[in-house]
Amino acid sequence: MLNKENVERVAVLISCGEEEQLIGVPLLENGAGSTIAKSVYSELGKWGALDKIQAMYFDTTAVNTGRIIGACVSLVQLMEKKLLYLPCRHHIFEVVLKSVFDAGMGKTTGSQSDIFKKFKTEWNNIDKKI
Repeated sequence: MLNKENVERVAVLISCGEEEQLIGVPLLENGAGSTIAKSVYSELGKWGALDKIQAMYFDTTAVNTGRIIGACVSLVQLMEKKLLYLPCRHHIFEVVLKSVFDAGMGKTTGSQSDIFKKFKTEWNNIDKKI
């Protein structure tokens, strides 16, 4: 706990119905998709869950979703079976919202829209009492 060193880890959870279990938070050698997939595969194997997994839930970062070396593709290859992909709804809604915003307000060239930057800076001045 007192170690100040930054390390890469991945949380591996399994769920069935209302039950959810954290099965491990392994240390990663690096943040590459194949490394993440191998660690997840190993944790699932330790719990004897490899044959029970039917889907995977993940955030939509490139390291997870890369179509060639992403963690999801690598895990499917390791497991040698098809899995249902369940990307994070929050991240998917960001993509949808950006498209709606671009259609209504025009496309932006920067990573953040000027209106959102202004909103962020003015947030503390907004009366949030309803």
